[in-house]
Parts: sequence; structure tokens; C-alpha cells
Amino acid sequence: MNAINKEPERQEIEALLPWHAAGTLSRRDADRVEQALAGDRELARRYDLVREELAETIHLNETLGAPSARAMEKLFAAAVAILLQAAVIAAIVVKEGAPSGPSLASAPSEGSFAVVRFAPQATANDITKFLGAYKATLVEGPLNMGGQLYRIRLSETKLPKDEVGKIVRQMQEESQIIGFIAAKE
Repeated sequence: MNAINKEPERQEIEALLPWHAAGTLSRRDADRVEQALAGDRELARRYDLVREELAETIHLNETLGAPSARAMEKLFAAAVAILLQAAVIAAIVVKEGAPSGPSLASAPSEGSFAVVRFAPQATANDITKFLGAYKATLVEGPLNMGGQLYRIRLSETKLPKDEVGKIVRQMQEESQIIGFIAAKE
């Protein structure tokens, strides 16, 4: 029996072994692998290992079973909550008319504001809790083409600059939620 002498060709055949074991190779590639297996004992041994690993993976996946009914209930509950939120938003838009898009002229001008970029890993729930903790509200955004900057109201009334600076510094410490913040006049 002749072993495959060309190392690059052998590596190429070896890379095809998992797909050959799964039966997903084209007829031409499958024939190449079969010829190589017939002529190379080491390659045949590795193919046996690949087939064993495939069988173990299939067995493991079969023993895991399907997701529980409770998991499906939780998924549907989240979906219902999203649908309800969409219905409420749609009702408000229909009642008040469609917004013409964010602009500084239409945004509230009373109070103290900041511009923020939320951290990429911050969830909507994290952001909601963060804004609630500082009694801040999302007023406008996204303000830029990348959709990352938002205008938030820190207070309904105009605060002194040093107080706004203090709030901004406290918010900056929330690095899991805030990626960037700056006071806005």
C-alpha cells in the first residue's frame, strides 16, 4: 500500500475527513478521500477517530433532549410583552401623528441635558435602570449617523454648571452602561 507522499495533499485530505464522515462531500472529493484512506494506514486511523467523535457528538446531542415547556412559556411571555409595547407605541403615534424625525428644534429645551453613548454591552433593561437611578429621561436620539449618541435630560429645571458636572462625573463611573457622556447646554 502506498502512503500519500505529498504532505500538502495529505493535509488537504485530512481536512476533508469530518465532512466525509458526515457524508457531505461531493462525489469527486469523496472518491479522493476513499482512495487516500485505502493507501494510508495513519490516515485511516485518523478517519476512525473522526467517525468516533461524530458518533459521540450525535449521541450527546440526542441525550440533551428538547427545551423544557417552561422555557417555551418564558419565550412566549417575552414575545407578548414586546407585542404589547409595539401596540402602545403604535397607538400613541396614530393618536399624536407620526413624528417628523429627531431635531433639536422639536426637542424639549427646558432643563439640563447631557449627550451620552451607551456601552455596546448595555442592555435596554440596564439603560432603563441607569436612567431611573439618576431620574434622567431619554429625550432625543440617535443624534448621529452611527446611531450611538443620545440626548438625555438630567433635570426638568436648569441646574448650575457645577451640579451638572457632578452628575456627569457620577454617570461616567457607570462604565458598564456609559461609554461616553458630556454635558450639553
